[in-house]
Amino acid sequence: AQYYRFWPETGRLQGLPLLSDNLTVRFLARALPGGKEAIVFGTPMGNGDSRPGLFAVDLASNGVRRLAPANYHDEAIRTFAVSRDGESILATKPADAMVRVVSIPTNRPFQERTLFTATSNIRQLDSGPDGTIYATLADRPADLIRLSASGGSPERIASFPQVADIGGGGGGGVS
Repeated sequence: AQYYRFWPETGRLQGLPLLSDNLTVRFLARALPGGKEAIVFGTPMGNGDSRPGLFAVDLASNGVRRLAPANYHDEAIRTFAVSRDGESILATKPADAMVRVVSIPTNRPFQERTLFTATSNIRQLDSGPDGTIYATLADRPADLIRLSASGGSPERIASFPQVADIGGGGGGGVS
């Protein structure tokens, strides 16, 4: 699926040169303050760079630029938000059984900075005007049980502290 810019007042659509990975929450796009650029997680179209990642899209020229250097694994990003000042992207990345929340600059030399680590999957991020970070945590424990056809109490066979997010949005779950 291709990303498009949409003007609701006129119904105009303008194709952006990025394809969506719509199997995860990464298909979100976020506008930077001022509305001149948007941050998109996608795969560039037609420029020889087929690796998905975070891109800044200039909405006037439709030009795209990758936010991270070629050796950075931004395909591991599970969800992201734009900081209120627009100077950085807040992103989640798996870190073994945990999740790291990192800051990635939008208009400065690249330098990923870990802000904190969470023990639960993070489905959504946002930031407040004072720098507060809001995260929607997703703990998904599960039990495997056996039910008798004749009734009675269920029998617990196994318990799992974390199960994978079937929709792909949480990332970092046990699979």
